[in-house]
Amino acid sequence: MSPVEPWVTDKRAVCSPSHRREEQPVIVVAGEALIDLVPQGSGALAALQPALGGGPYNTAVALGRLGSPTAFCSRISYDAFGEALLDRLRDSGVDVTAVQRGPEPTTLAVATLDGNGSAAYSFHVEGTADRLFTAPAGLPAGTRAVSFGTCSLVLEPGASAYEELMRTRRGRACSPRWTRTSGPV
Repeated sequence: MSPVEPWVTDKRAVCSPSHRREEQPVIVVAGEALIDLVPQGSGALAALQPALGGGPYNTAVALGRLGSPTAFCSRISYDAFGEALLDRLRDSGVDVTAVQRGPEPTTLAVATLDGNGSAAYSFHVEGTADRLFTAPAGLPAGTRAVSFGTCSLVLEPGASAYEELMRTRRGRACSPRWTRTSGPV
């Protein structure tokens, strides 16, 4: 066990709020979880490899892996991609009690690579689970910071719900933060 994470003995145990000590500050990460479809070769019809992603999702996974008490707040599909996204969060020690679920498909981000290897993305978001996020009644006990990010903050109807969450958390011993992240964890 590293000195950075003295309270973590079992990363999966952190997924349950009852396993956290009350004095530990919790960072809640709010925003999208999606699947990046990454080309595995050149050409318009190159095979696409699915990768778990989304800036806020990657942030939550990284914080959890570092042993920071972290919770994820989003809406994730019941489809196979959604199950894989939740499994990675849990395996990384992230509390998923603030995750809402829905029958709609998971958002897809399809990458294309230019001649220099730089990626551009097209997002398939219409009618997806994360767009239907609603502001939760509360967040996990011990929440001291909420990190909001990226596409979810501008795509309705979910964007208004994230704004509502931000407004309700403001001034409650909590520091809302905007996050810009990129790349898979």
